Amino acid sequence: MKIRIEYLRKVLREKKLEAFLIHNPSNFFYFTGIRLDAGFLLVTSSRALIFVPELLFTEAKRRVKNLAVVNLNKQNKIADYIRRNKIKSLGVESSISINSWRQLKRELKGINVVLQNNLSEKLRLKKDKKEIALIKKSACMAVKTWHHIKSWVRSGKKEWEIYNEITRFITKQGKDWGISFEPIVASGKENTVFPHYRLRKREVKQRDIILVDFGCEYCGYKSDLTRMIFLGRINKSHQRIYDLLGEARNRVLDKIRPGVKCSVLDNTARAVIKKGGYGKFFVHGLGHGVGIDVHELPYLNNKSEEILEEGMVFTVEPGIYVPGIGGMRIEDMVLVTKTGCKILTEEKE
Repeated sequence: MKIRIEYLRKVLREKKLEAFLIHNPSNFFYFTGIRLDAGFLLVTSSRALIFVPELLFTEAKRRVKNLAVVNLNKQNKIADYIRRNKIKSLGVESSISINSWRQLKRELKGINVVLQNNLSEKLRLKKDKKEIALIKKSACMAVKTWHHIKSWVRSGKKEWEIYNEITRFITKQGKDWGISFEPIVASGKENTVFPHYRLRKREVKQRDIILVDFGCEYCGYKSDLTRMIFLGRINKSHQRIYDLLGEARNRVLDKIRPGVKCSVLDNTARAVIKKGGYGKFFVHGLGHGVGIDVHELPYLNNKSEEILEEGMVFTVEPGIYVPGIGGMRIEDMVLVTKTGCKILTEEKE
């Protein structure tokens, strides 16, 4: 954590900011290693302090190592500390609530308070060795869950039963495990056309296609995986779409390496799908970063200016959703390496 805070200080010096206030729970976790229901991290050129409400003060003091913890109350305000230490320029995460922002501005009149968009999130783009190890473990469990589910599902199961089995299988792994988001289970041509389908009421039948999208969380780090289940023989329309998605995925994987623009990857997949006649049915971006959050930087779409660097982790998830026929998506997680990429959700069974 100390290295991360030192790197943040380097960025603050470049931006001519004397301090930075962090409140986003994921960024707070990144810099401190703990999660609290509420709290602020103030990083200055010489100190890093955690401010927590009185209700959480005892818990924070017990859990936080190597950082000062301040009891946030009427006598102890962040603004008072900033004034006492003669800080003249303060960066604040742009996701701060309007009420908190207004209060800060009132309390810090005469001090340059500047909203910073994605400053912390950009520092999280490249994963270190420890983060990569945790993400790999989470991704491996997602694959293990997939192997279990595809052998468990059969005709007559309800979508909600499949959802429950995914959740049960992941959470039974132990106290450090959880789901990274509510699993998506969509079946049949009528439900799979919705990329984020949520109802989970339908009973699956023979000859159905079933889309399952889920992820694991391990020690604060997440995974994300989408697969298709075919009950019985697959029809020609579904086979054509599935093969096209596989081709798009493979073309993208071949292009992944440091120095490539994220938009190039999105355009590569879109070109394959358009050539196959389904261009207008690919209705979302190609992928997104995964780490502490299941959706984080970088975002892979045709407007993204982000450049790939070694250590980035993101999804590649081309999808085609055709009304009357059904929707399909294949999603894998990849790690950018020095010369290309490693598929973290590769199936080894």
